[in-house]
Amino acid sequence: MAKRKLPWKVGCAYPITSAYLDKEQELVLDRHELAELSPELAELMACRLVVTASPEGSAVCVYEQNRWDTLSEEIRALPNMNPEARWLQRLMLGHQCWLDEQEAVKLPSSLNDRSAVRKPGHKTLGTVF
Repeated sequence: MAKRKLPWKVGCAYPITSAYLDKEQELVLDRHELAELSPELAELMACRLVVTASPEGSAVCVYEQNRWDTLSEEIRALPNMNPEARWLQRLMLGHQCWLDEQEAVKLPSSLNDRSAVRKPGHKTLGTVF
């Protein structure tokens, strides 16, 4: 039987060299720095974004709005009587955060705590997109 690729399992890990915590303790990432990491991220950073918790562990997922609209419908359609499906719905739909094209990429504290991004002042920063 062929292994089915799950729709949220798309992305790469990139090093983040600059980030800071704002006064609300949200982690702020520079869109321009992210756009320089790859052509795909350059295209993504020009769009309205949705940031959410990754089901793959200590990471965040960043989606373009149209991609998220499709994916979120697939997640909502999962059978919520299934504990794993219900967990995925709560995780990904419950942590979604919308960002307009002109806004900095900010991870609210709920996502910041779940992400693999180290707090400023540590030697390395990194996240998954």
